[in-house]
Amino acid sequence: MRKQLVKTITWTEVHKGHVYLYGTQLQLVGKTLHYHNPLLASGKPLLKFDSRTNYQGDRRSPDLPLLLPNRTYELSAAFETVPADRAYLQVDFYNRQNEVIWSYIQREKVGQFTCPEETFTYQILLFSAGCSDLTFDHFTLSLLEPQHNLTTYAMKTRGYLSDKIPEELSLVAPLIRSIKEEEE
Repeated sequence: MRKQLVKTITWTEVHKGHVYLYGTQLQLVGKTLHYHNPLLASGKPLLKFDSRTNYQGDRRSPDLPLLLPNRTYELSAAFETVPADRAYLQVDFYNRQNEVIWSYIQREKVGQFTCPEETFTYQILLFSAGCSDLTFDHFTLSLLEPQHNLTTYAMKTRGYLSDKIPEELSLVAPLIRSIKEEEE
């Protein structure tokens, strides 16, 4: 599989409804967020990132890029919690009627998911699983593509008779040397 970086997502601003703030101390150092809340309950969303916003109402652009349906993506997270490993990621996919069509939960720092066909918008949420402190740096979203073995195709083209070139090679047929041409 070949991995192509789509976007690195960082946290830069407090937006209404996108950060759990009750009893929370936030500190932003560079692009790293330090989040402290000793009374935070498990299962609360700490941070939320959207792929669609209402610019007229919110005055901000979406945090997330558009995804291609039926493609596989890798979501990699760079954050630490106290106690260790006490947060998880959830990706919710919505259709045009704003109904959840699928939710992907990732408990590890790196995971893969396939974007559903009917996806209109999606959001990534970082949930608490009993943590009191969070140091968040970034997420990376990468597109995973199967890697084609070009040497296999090159090996298949050796020794074809000019009238027996496979149909899938018709586009490059003028570039292929056939056995008759080599003998002449």
